[in-house]
Amino acid sequence: MPQSRLKQVFDQHAACIEACLNLKGITASLVLIHTGIDTVGWLDSAQQYNARSTYMRWADEYLLKAKPLGCTSLDLYVARCGLLHTLTAESELRDKGRAKRFCYSHSGAKVSEIRRLIRRAKMGKDWVPVDIHDLFNAWRVGVQASTTRAVRTFWKSCGRSSKTRHCARSRGSRLGKTKTSWRCPIPPITPHVQTHSSRIS
Repeated sequence: MPQSRLKQVFDQHAACIEACLNLKGITASLVLIHTGIDTVGWLDSAQQYNARSTYMRWADEYLLKAKPLGCTSLDLYVARCGLLHTLTAESELRDKGRAKRFCYSHSGAKVSEIRRLIRRAKMGKDWVPVDIHDLFNAWRVGVQASTTRAVRTFWKSCGRSSKTRHCARSRGSRLGKTKTSWRCPIPPITPHVQTHSSRIS
């Protein structure tokens, strides 16, 4: 799994996020950012499968160090679960009060302005304003910082038992690839500009 292969995969992923942001597809952008965290967290670990622990460890070690967002890795993970599973901000951990909610800034509104609005509306301390571009850029900086380590972890894994070596090589070969047994012609789709409020509810 050469570093050039990783760069190609994550450059393509970043381009898709940018395309969604340009179309004001905020929910889709957030879904792609969180799956990007999932992927690089998995690659940066020695585990065969991604999990909450790989997501949170990578967010703590790279993303939140690149750009402190006023939240924890658990807050991000809970937001990820709601978005990926239901395209909402709802999740069991959030309902239990174990994670904060996000107000996303994406159209030029400053985080400081949103923070003042949160205080004025007396929404409580469990709301955190986050600029989606800050979140995206923090992911990109984290990817650059961790891909070299991911390659090193991959080759180190290959030097272990034959079973571990097979899993590591299989993981690297699968990255960014999907397999289909049939092809279906897809008609051209006219891009639709999506409007999205700064608060996901």
